[in-house]
Amino acid sequence: MIETMFNQEHKLIKTLKLNKQTIIVSCSSGSDSMAALLVVKQLISSENIIIMYFDHGLRPQESKKEVEFLNSFSNKYTIRFFKKYIPVQLYATKKKVSIETAGRQLRRQWLAHKAKLYNSEIVVMGHHQDDSCETMLFRLLRGVQSKMVPLKEWSPLNKSVKIWRPLINQTKQDILQFLEQNNQGFCVDSSNESLEFNRNKLRHFLTDMAPQINPNYQQSIIRFGQHYQQIQDYLNSQISHLLNHVIVNDRQIKFDKKIVNSQPPILKKQLLYNILNLWANQHESIIQFSDQHIDSIIDLISKKQTGKKLSLPAGLQVSLNYNDVILSKASNHKALHYQYEIVNLDREVTIKELNIKVMISLIDAPVSNVKSTADTAFLNGDLYCNQPIIVRNKRPGDQFYSFGMNHPRKLKDYFIKQKIPFEKRQNLPLFLMNNHIIWVTGESISDQFKVSTSTKKILRIKLIKQEE
Repeated sequence: MIETMFNQEHKLIKTLKLNKQTIIVSCSSGSDSMAALLVVKQLISSENIIIMYFDHGLRPQESKKEVEFLNSFSNKYTIRFFKKYIPVQLYATKKKVSIETAGRQLRRQWLAHKAKLYNSEIVVMGHHQDDSCETMLFRLLRGVQSKMVPLKEWSPLNKSVKIWRPLINQTKQDILQFLEQNNQGFCVDSSNESLEFNRNKLRHFLTDMAPQINPNYQQSIIRFGQHYQQIQDYLNSQISHLLNHVIVNDRQIKFDKKIVNSQPPILKKQLLYNILNLWANQHESIIQFSDQHIDSIIDLISKKQTGKKLSLPAGLQVSLNYNDVILSKASNHKALHYQYEIVNLDREVTIKELNIKVMISLIDAPVSNVKSTADTAFLNGDLYCNQPIIVRNKRPGDQFYSFGMNHPRKLKDYFIKQKIPFEKRQNLPLFLMNNHIIWVTGESISDQFKVSTSTKKILRIKLIKQEE
Protein backbone atom coordinates (compact mmCIF):
# COMPACT_ATOMS: atom_id res chain seq x y z
CA MET A 1 0.00 0.00 0.00
CA ILE A 2 2.68 2.51 1.02
CA GLU A 3 4.84 1.65 -1.99
CA THR A 4 1.88 2.22 -4.33
CA MET A 5 1.21 5.51 -2.61
CA PHE A 6 4.82 6.63 -3.13
CA ASN A 7 4.59 5.95 -6.86
CA GLN A 8 1.40 8.00 -7.04
CA GLU A 9 2.83 10.84 -4.97
CA HIS A 10 6.02 10.96 -7.06
CA LYS A 11 3.88 11.53 -10.15
CA LEU A 12 1.86 14.16 -8.28
CA ILE A 13 4.98 16.03 -7.15
CA LYS A 14 6.33 16.06 -10.68
CA THR A 15 3.00 17.11 -12.22
CA LEU A 16 2.33 19.94 -9.75
CA LYS A 17 6.01 20.93 -9.52
CA LEU A 18 5.79 20.87 -5.73
CA ASN A 19 9.41 19.85 -5.23
CA LYS A 20 10.50 23.50 -5.38
CA GLN A 21 7.75 24.88 -3.13
CA THR A 22 7.94 25.42 0.61
CA ILE A 23 5.70 22.85 2.25
CA ILE A 24 4.61 23.09 5.88
CA VAL A 25 4.08 19.86 7.82
CA SER A 26 1.86 20.10 10.89
CA CYS A 27 3.55 17.57 13.16
CA SER A 28 2.72 16.48 16.71
CA SER A 29 5.56 13.88 16.76
CA GLY A 30 2.94 11.09 16.89
CA SER A 31 2.94 8.12 14.51
CA ASP A 32 0.58 9.65 11.93
CA SER A 33 2.24 13.03 11.53
CA MET A 34 5.73 11.48 11.65
CA ALA A 35 4.73 9.15 8.80
CA ALA A 36 3.41 12.13 6.82
CA LEU A 37 6.64 14.02 7.53
CA LEU A 38 8.69 11.03 6.41
CA VAL A 39 6.68 10.78 3.17
CA VAL A 40 7.25 14.47 2.42
CA LYS A 41 10.96 14.20 3.29
CA GLN A 42 11.40 11.32 0.84
CA LEU A 43 9.63 13.24 -1.92
CA ILE A 44 10.87 16.79 -1.41
CA SER A 45 14.19 18.43 -0.60
CA SER A 46 14.65 19.09 3.14
CA GLU A 47 15.38 22.76 2.54
CA ASN A 48 11.80 23.20 1.27
CA ILE A 49 10.17 21.65 4.34
CA ILE A 50 9.02 23.42 7.51
CA ILE A 51 7.91 21.45 10.59
CA MET A 52 5.25 23.11 12.76
CA TYR A 53 4.58 21.87 16.29
CA PHE A 54 1.82 23.10 18.60
CA ASP A 55 1.98 23.08 22.38
CA HIS A 56 -1.61 23.18 23.63
CA GLY A 57 -0.54 23.80 27.21
CA LEU A 58 -2.34 20.63 28.36
CA ARG A 59 0.62 18.19 28.71
CA PRO A 60 3.67 20.22 29.77
CA GLN A 61 5.98 17.25 30.48
CA GLU A 62 5.11 15.33 27.31
CA SER A 63 5.25 18.48 25.20
CA LYS A 64 8.80 19.12 26.35
CA LYS A 65 9.88 15.64 25.24
CA GLU A 66 8.04 16.00 21.91
CA VAL A 67 9.81 19.28 21.18
CA GLU A 68 13.18 17.68 21.96
CA PHE A 69 12.31 14.73 19.69
CA LEU A 70 11.32 16.96 16.74
CA ASN A 71 14.26 19.27 17.32
CA SER A 72 16.60 16.28 17.08
CA PHE A 73 14.87 15.07 13.88
CA SER A 74 15.03 18.51 12.25
CA ASN A 75 18.73 18.92 13.11
CA LYS A 76 19.53 15.49 11.73
CA TYR A 77 17.93 16.23 8.35
CA THR A 78 18.50 20.02 8.29
CA ILE A 79 14.79 20.86 8.27
CA ARG A 80 13.43 24.11 9.65
CA PHE A 81 11.44 23.57 12.86
CA PHE A 82 9.08 25.93 14.68
CA LYS A 83 6.99 25.47 17.78
CA LYS A 84 4.02 27.53 18.90
CA TYR A 85 2.23 27.71 22.23
CA ILE A 86 -1.53 28.03 21.79
CA PRO A 87 -3.73 28.69 24.88
CA VAL A 88 -6.38 26.11 24.07
CA GLN A 89 -8.13 26.06 27.46
CA LEU A 90 -8.43 29.85 27.60
CA TYR A 91 -9.66 30.05 24.00
CA ALA A 92 -12.22 27.26 24.55
CA THR A 93 -13.64 29.06 27.59
CA LYS A 94 -13.75 32.42 25.83
CA LYS A 95 -15.37 31.10 22.64
CA LYS A 96 -17.57 28.55 24.45
CA VAL A 97 -16.35 25.63 22.35
CA SER A 98 -14.80 22.27 23.19
CA ILE A 99 -11.06 21.92 23.75
CA GLU A 100 -10.88 19.84 20.56
CA THR A 101 -12.59 22.55 18.49
CA ALA A 102 -10.45 25.26 20.09
CA GLY A 103 -7.29 23.33 19.23
CA ARG A 104 -8.34 22.89 15.58
CA GLN A 105 -9.26 26.55 15.18
CA LEU A 106 -6.04 27.86 16.73
CA ARG A 107 -3.84 25.43 14.79
CA ARG A 108 -5.46 26.39 11.50
CA GLN A 109 -5.15 30.10 12.25
CA TRP A 110 -1.46 29.77 13.01
CA LEU A 111 -0.78 27.48 10.04
CA ALA A 112 -2.46 30.00 7.73
CA HIS A 113 -0.34 32.76 9.25
CA LYS A 114 2.92 30.83 8.78
CA ALA A 115 1.95 29.76 5.25
CA LYS A 116 1.50 33.40 4.30
CA LEU A 117 4.75 34.37 6.04
CA TYR A 118 6.78 31.73 4.16
CA ASN A 119 4.85 32.00 0.89
CA SER A 120 3.66 28.41 1.19
CA GLU A 121 0.55 27.11 -0.56
CA ILE A 122 0.48 23.65 1.02
CA VAL A 123 0.09 22.40 4.59
CA VAL A 124 0.52 18.66 5.16
CA MET A 125 -1.52 16.80 7.78
CA GLY A 126 -1.27 13.17 8.85
CA HIS A 127 -4.92 12.13 8.56
CA HIS A 128 -5.44 8.56 7.39
CA GLN A 129 -8.29 6.18 6.57
CA ASP A 130 -9.09 5.43 10.21
CA ASP A 131 -9.37 9.17 10.88
CA SER A 132 -11.72 9.52 7.93
CA CYS A 133 -14.02 6.82 9.32
CA GLU A 134 -13.96 8.38 12.79
CA THR A 135 -14.71 11.81 11.38
CA MET A 136 -17.68 10.57 9.35
CA LEU A 137 -19.26 8.75 12.29
CA PHE A 138 -18.50 11.62 14.66
CA ARG A 139 -20.31 14.04 12.34
CA LEU A 140 -23.25 11.65 12.06
CA LEU A 141 -23.55 11.40 15.85
CA ARG A 142 -23.40 15.20 16.13
CA GLY A 143 -26.15 15.63 13.54
CA VAL A 144 -23.91 17.05 10.79
CA GLN A 145 -25.25 14.72 8.11
CA SER A 146 -24.23 16.95 5.22
CA LYS A 147 -20.57 16.27 6.10
CA MET A 148 -20.94 12.47 6.17
CA VAL A 149 -18.30 12.15 3.46
CA PRO A 150 -14.70 10.88 3.59
CA LEU A 151 -11.87 13.31 4.24
CA LYS A 152 -10.32 14.42 0.96
CA GLU A 153 -6.67 14.21 0.03
CA TRP A 154 -6.82 17.89 -0.92
CA SER A 155 -9.03 20.49 0.76
CA PRO A 156 -8.78 24.25 1.39
CA LEU A 157 -7.25 25.66 4.56
CA ASN A 158 -8.20 29.12 3.32
CA LYS A 159 -8.51 30.89 -0.03
CA SER A 160 -4.80 30.62 -0.84
CA VAL A 161 -3.57 27.55 1.08
CA LYS A 162 -4.47 23.88 0.59
CA ILE A 163 -4.32 20.98 3.03
CA TRP A 164 -2.62 17.87 1.64
CA ARG A 165 -3.28 14.50 3.30
CA PRO A 166 -0.86 12.06 1.62
CA LEU A 167 -1.86 9.20 3.96
CA ILE A 168 -5.63 9.49 3.60
CA ASN A 169 -5.95 6.14 1.78
CA GLN A 170 -3.69 4.30 4.26
CA THR A 171 -4.80 2.48 7.41
CA LYS A 172 -3.24 2.94 10.82
CA GLN A 173 -1.67 -0.49 10.47
CA ASP A 174 -0.09 0.51 7.14
CA ILE A 175 1.41 3.58 8.79
CA LEU A 176 2.88 1.67 11.74
CA GLN A 177 4.45 -0.86 9.35
CA PHE A 178 5.86 1.97 7.23
CA LEU A 179 7.49 3.58 10.28
CA GLU A 180 8.93 0.25 11.42
CA GLN A 181 10.35 -0.47 7.96
CA ASN A 182 12.04 2.93 7.96
CA ASN A 183 13.24 2.57 11.55
CA GLN A 184 11.48 5.82 12.41
CA GLY A 185 10.44 6.39 16.01
CA PHE A 186 7.58 8.56 17.27
CA CYS A 187 6.08 9.89 20.49
CA VAL A 188 2.89 8.68 22.16
CA ASP A 189 0.31 11.25 23.26
CA SER A 190 -1.25 9.99 26.51
CA SER A 191 -4.33 12.17 25.96
CA ASN A 192 -5.29 9.91 23.03
CA GLU A 193 -6.24 7.30 25.62
CA SER A 194 -8.31 9.68 27.74
CA LEU A 195 -12.06 9.12 27.54
CA GLU A 196 -12.53 12.76 28.51
CA PHE A 197 -12.58 13.55 24.79
CA ASN A 198 -15.54 12.40 22.70
CA ARG A 199 -13.45 11.44 19.68
CA ASN A 200 -11.40 9.07 21.85
CA LYS A 201 -14.60 7.38 23.05
CA LEU A 202 -15.59 6.78 19.43
CA ARG A 203 -12.08 5.58 18.54
CA HIS A 204 -12.16 3.01 21.34
CA PHE A 205 -15.52 1.74 20.12
CA LEU A 206 -14.26 1.38 16.56
CA THR A 207 -11.04 -0.33 17.67
CA ASP A 208 -12.65 -2.71 20.17
CA MET A 209 -16.19 -3.39 18.92
CA ALA A 210 -16.56 -2.59 15.22
CA PRO A 211 -14.19 -5.36 13.98
CA GLN A 212 -16.33 -7.92 15.83
CA ILE A 213 -19.35 -6.79 13.82
CA ASN A 214 -17.53 -6.38 10.50
CA PRO A 215 -13.75 -6.88 10.13
CA ASN A 216 -13.89 -4.67 7.03
CA TYR A 217 -15.91 -1.92 8.70
CA GLN A 218 -13.57 0.82 7.46
CA GLN A 219 -14.12 -0.04 3.80
CA SER A 220 -17.89 -0.19 4.42
CA ILE A 221 -17.91 3.26 6.02
CA ILE A 222 -15.73 4.75 3.28
CA ARG A 223 -17.93 3.23 0.53
CA PHE A 224 -21.02 4.66 2.20
CA GLY A 225 -19.34 8.07 2.40
CA GLN A 226 -18.42 7.93 -1.28
CA HIS A 227 -22.00 7.00 -2.18
CA TYR A 228 -23.31 9.83 0.00
CA GLN A 229 -20.91 12.21 -1.74
CA GLN A 230 -22.45 11.26 -5.09
CA ILE A 231 -25.90 12.08 -3.70
CA GLN A 232 -24.60 15.42 -2.45
CA ASP A 233 -23.08 16.18 -5.85
CA TYR A 234 -26.38 15.43 -7.57
CA LEU A 235 -28.37 17.62 -5.17
CA ASN A 236 -25.87 20.44 -5.63
CA SER A 237 -26.28 20.20 -9.41
CA GLN A 238 -30.02 20.77 -8.94
CA ILE A 239 -29.60 23.96 -6.92
CA SER A 240 -26.37 25.48 -8.25
CA HIS A 241 -28.26 28.06 -10.33
CA LEU A 242 -30.05 29.32 -7.20
CA LEU A 243 -26.74 30.31 -5.60
CA ASN A 244 -26.45 33.00 -8.29
CA HIS A 245 -29.25 34.82 -6.45
CA VAL A 246 -27.32 34.87 -3.17
CA ILE A 247 -25.63 38.23 -2.53
CA VAL A 248 -22.27 37.93 -0.78
CA ASN A 249 -20.17 40.82 0.50
CA ASP A 250 -17.65 41.41 3.29
CA ARG A 251 -20.30 42.12 5.91
CA GLN A 252 -23.12 39.73 5.16
CA ILE A 253 -24.81 37.17 2.94
CA LYS A 254 -28.32 37.97 1.77
CA PHE A 255 -30.95 36.06 -0.19
CA ASP A 256 -34.69 36.11 -0.81
CA LYS A 257 -36.46 33.53 1.34
CA LYS A 258 -38.63 32.62 -1.66
CA ILE A 259 -35.74 30.81 -3.36
CA VAL A 260 -35.58 28.47 -0.35
CA ASN A 261 -39.29 28.16 0.42
CA SER A 262 -40.06 27.24 -3.19
CA GLN A 263 -37.89 24.08 -3.03
CA PRO A 264 -38.89 20.56 -1.91
CA PRO A 265 -37.61 19.68 1.60
CA ILE A 266 -34.42 17.85 0.55
CA LEU A 267 -33.31 20.65 -1.81
CA LYS A 268 -34.33 23.28 0.71
CA LYS A 269 -31.90 21.80 3.23
CA GLN A 270 -29.16 21.32 0.66
CA LEU A 271 -29.44 24.93 -0.48
CA LEU A 272 -29.19 26.21 3.09
CA TYR A 273 -26.16 23.98 3.74
CA ASN A 274 -24.47 25.52 0.71
CA ILE A 275 -25.31 29.05 1.84
CA LEU A 276 -23.97 28.34 5.34
CA ASN A 277 -20.80 26.95 3.77
CA LEU A 278 -20.42 30.21 1.84
CA TRP A 279 -20.50 32.05 5.16
CA ALA A 280 -18.09 29.60 6.83
CA ASN A 281 -15.60 29.84 3.95
CA GLN A 282 -15.87 33.62 3.89
CA HIS A 283 -14.99 33.80 7.59
CA GLU A 284 -12.54 30.87 7.45
CA SER A 285 -14.56 29.09 10.11
CA ILE A 286 -14.36 25.32 10.70
CA ILE A 287 -17.66 25.24 12.60
CA GLN A 288 -19.97 22.63 11.08
CA PHE A 289 -23.68 23.34 11.07
CA SER A 290 -26.06 20.54 12.00
CA ASP A 291 -29.48 19.50 10.75
CA GLN A 292 -30.92 21.14 13.84
CA HIS A 293 -29.44 24.49 12.79
CA ILE A 294 -30.87 24.07 9.29
CA ASP A 295 -34.31 23.23 10.67
CA SER A 296 -34.16 26.36 12.84
CA ILE A 297 -33.47 28.53 9.78
CA ILE A 298 -36.29 26.86 7.83
CA ASP A 299 -38.64 27.56 10.74
CA LEU A 300 -37.50 31.20 10.85
CA ILE A 301 -38.01 31.92 7.15
CA SER A 302 -41.35 30.12 6.98
CA LYS A 303 -42.87 32.85 9.16
CA LYS A 304 -43.81 36.44 8.39
CA GLN A 305 -42.09 38.03 11.37
CA THR A 306 -39.65 40.65 10.16
CA GLY A 307 -36.93 41.51 12.65
CA LYS A 308 -36.75 37.98 14.04
CA LYS A 309 -33.24 36.68 14.67
CA LEU A 310 -31.55 33.35 15.20
CA SER A 311 -28.16 32.85 16.83
CA LEU A 312 -25.97 30.03 15.53
CA PRO A 313 -22.43 28.84 16.40
CA ALA A 314 -19.30 30.84 15.53
CA GLY A 315 -21.07 34.15 16.13
CA LEU A 316 -23.40 33.74 13.14
CA GLN A 317 -26.70 35.60 13.28
CA VAL A 318 -29.55 34.86 10.88
CA SER A 319 -32.17 37.59 10.67
CA LEU A 320 -35.35 38.08 8.68
CA ASN A 321 -36.01 41.46 7.10
CA TYR A 322 -39.28 41.05 5.22
CA ASN A 323 -38.39 38.69 2.33
CA ASP A 324 -34.64 39.04 2.86
CA VAL A 325 -32.75 36.48 4.92
CA ILE A 326 -29.47 37.95 6.19
CA LEU A 327 -26.47 36.06 7.54
CA SER A 328 -24.05 38.25 9.45
CA LYS A 329 -21.79 38.40 12.45
CA ALA A 330 -23.80 38.82 15.64
CA SER A 331 -23.51 42.42 16.80
CA ASN A 332 -23.86 44.07 20.16
CA HIS A 333 -26.41 46.42 18.63
CA LYS A 334 -28.80 47.74 21.26
CA ALA A 335 -31.79 50.02 21.03
CA LEU A 336 -30.82 53.40 22.46
CA HIS A 337 -33.05 55.79 24.35
CA TYR A 338 -32.12 59.39 23.68
CA GLN A 339 -33.82 62.78 23.50
CA TYR A 340 -32.41 66.27 22.91
CA GLU A 341 -34.13 69.64 23.03
CA ILE A 342 -32.83 72.22 20.55
CA VAL A 343 -33.74 75.77 21.55
CA ASN A 344 -31.18 77.90 19.74
CA LEU A 345 -30.90 77.84 15.97
CA ASP A 346 -27.66 78.09 13.97
CA ARG A 347 -25.74 76.17 16.60
CA GLU A 348 -24.38 72.66 16.25
CA VAL A 349 -25.85 70.16 18.69
CA THR A 350 -24.10 66.82 19.17
CA ILE A 351 -26.15 63.63 19.38
CA LYS A 352 -23.47 61.60 21.11
CA GLU A 353 -25.34 58.28 20.94
CA LEU A 354 -25.27 58.44 17.13
CA ASN A 355 -21.98 60.30 16.70
CA ILE A 356 -23.64 63.03 14.63
CA LYS A 357 -24.16 66.79 14.87
CA VAL A 358 -27.35 68.68 14.06
CA MET A 359 -27.56 72.21 12.67
CA ILE A 360 -30.99 73.87 12.37
CA SER A 361 -31.35 77.17 10.51
CA LEU A 362 -34.20 79.46 9.49
CA ILE A 363 -33.57 80.88 6.01
CA ASP A 364 -35.48 83.07 3.60
CA ALA A 365 -37.50 81.62 0.76
CA PRO A 366 -37.36 80.98 -2.08
CA VAL A 367 -34.59 78.37 -2.17
CA SER A 368 -33.64 76.93 -5.55
CA ASN A 369 -33.81 73.31 -4.37
CA VAL A 370 -35.97 72.34 -1.42
CA LYS A 371 -35.95 68.60 -2.03
CA SER A 372 -34.96 66.84 1.18
CA THR A 373 -32.07 64.35 1.13
CA ALA A 374 -30.79 61.66 3.47
CA ASP A 375 -29.00 64.22 5.65
CA THR A 376 -30.89 67.48 4.98
CA ALA A 377 -34.56 68.39 5.36
CA PHE A 378 -36.31 71.55 4.09
CA LEU A 379 -39.51 72.36 5.99
CA ASN A 380 -42.08 75.14 6.17
CA GLY A 381 -40.42 77.64 8.51
CA ASP A 382 -43.57 79.76 8.71
CA LEU A 383 -44.87 77.17 11.18
CA TYR A 384 -41.87 77.64 13.45
CA CYS A 385 -42.74 79.87 16.43
CA ASN A 386 -39.51 79.82 18.45
CA GLN A 387 -40.57 76.65 20.22
CA PRO A 388 -38.00 73.93 21.03
CA ILE A 389 -37.37 71.25 18.41
CA ILE A 390 -37.01 67.77 19.84
CA VAL A 391 -34.78 65.09 18.36
CA ARG A 392 -35.21 61.56 19.68
CA ASN A 393 -35.68 57.95 18.64
CA LYS A 394 -39.07 56.29 18.30
CA ARG A 395 -41.57 55.80 21.11
CA PRO A 396 -44.60 53.50 21.35
CA GLY A 397 -47.68 55.08 19.76
CA ASP A 398 -45.79 57.54 17.51
CA GLN A 399 -47.83 58.78 14.56
CA PHE A 400 -46.70 60.53 11.41
CA TYR A 401 -48.13 62.38 8.39
CA SER A 402 -45.81 60.94 5.73
CA PHE A 403 -45.22 63.05 2.63
CA GLY A 404 -48.28 63.01 0.36
CA MET A 405 -50.65 61.75 3.08
CA ASN A 406 -53.39 63.95 4.55
CA HIS A 407 -54.02 61.71 7.54
CA PRO A 408 -51.69 60.27 10.16
CA ARG A 409 -50.60 56.67 10.41
CA LYS A 410 -48.71 54.76 13.04
CA LEU A 411 -44.99 55.22 12.62
CA LYS A 412 -44.61 51.45 13.00
CA ASP A 413 -46.91 50.90 9.99
CA TYR A 414 -44.92 53.42 7.97
CA PHE A 415 -41.67 51.58 8.78
CA ILE A 416 -43.21 48.27 7.74
CA LYS A 417 -44.57 49.62 4.45
CA GLN A 418 -41.22 51.24 3.61
CA LYS A 419 -39.45 48.00 4.60
CA ILE A 420 -37.06 49.79 6.91
CA PRO A 421 -34.91 47.17 8.68
CA PHE A 422 -35.85 46.51 12.28
CA GLU A 423 -32.44 47.49 13.70
CA LYS A 424 -32.41 50.75 11.76
CA ARG A 425 -35.81 51.71 13.15
CA GLN A 426 -34.65 51.47 16.74
CA ASN A 427 -32.26 54.42 16.69
CA LEU A 428 -33.38 56.43 13.66
CA PRO A 429 -33.50 60.15 14.64
CA LEU A 430 -36.95 61.73 14.61
CA PHE A 431 -37.45 65.52 14.69
CA LEU A 432 -40.56 66.88 16.41
CA MET A 433 -42.20 70.27 16.86
CA ASN A 434 -45.24 70.71 19.11
CA ASN A 435 -45.28 66.92 19.58
CA HIS A 436 -45.64 66.37 15.82
CA ILE A 437 -43.01 64.41 13.91
CA ILE A 438 -41.73 66.77 11.22
CA TRP A 439 -38.93 64.60 9.78
CA VAL A 440 -38.11 60.91 9.84
CA THR A 441 -34.42 61.22 9.09
CA GLY A 442 -33.42 60.02 5.66
CA GLU A 443 -36.95 58.83 4.89
CA SER A 444 -39.68 61.46 4.72
CA ILE A 445 -40.71 64.90 5.95
CA SER A 446 -44.19 65.46 7.35
CA ASP A 447 -46.77 66.44 4.77
CA GLN A 448 -48.03 69.06 7.25
CA PHE A 449 -44.65 70.83 7.15
CA LYS A 450 -43.87 70.67 3.44
CA VAL A 451 -42.70 73.79 1.62
CA SER A 452 -45.26 75.47 -0.67
CA THR A 453 -45.13 78.37 -3.15
CA SER A 454 -46.43 80.69 -0.44
CA THR A 455 -43.77 79.71 2.10
CA LYS A 456 -41.72 82.72 3.24
CA LYS A 457 -39.30 81.07 5.65
CA ILE A 458 -37.64 77.67 5.35
CA LEU A 459 -36.54 75.59 8.31
CA ARG A 460 -33.44 73.66 7.27
CA ILE A 461 -32.24 70.71 9.35
CA LYS A 462 -28.83 69.33 8.48
CA LEU A 463 -27.07 66.26 9.89
CA ILE A 464 -23.28 66.20 10.03
CA LYS A 465 -21.56 62.87 10.69
CA GLN A 466 -18.56 63.23 12.96
CA GLU A 467 -15.19 61.66 12.27
CA GLU A 468 -14.62 58.34 14.03
